[in-house]
Amino acid sequence: MSTCEPSSGGNGIILKIANLVQEKIIVGISDIRDESKGLGDIRIVIELKRDAFPKKILNQLYKLTPLQ
Repeated sequence: MSTCEPSSGGNGIILKIANLVQEKIIVGISDIRDESKGLGDIRIVIELKRDAFPKKILNQLYKLTPLQ
């Protein structure tokens, strides 16, 4: 499993999340987009499947990634 440092920015976090989804460690995510506009601005949009449990996925993201 890959790891990413918080200083690696949005791309590292997106790759980490994509890896977790691909390995089926996190289920319920249908799409991930980077909508960051510039330096110091990180905006990641995560779309969920209809049958997903948002709070459960959010807790998994906090636990398994550098998101805060």
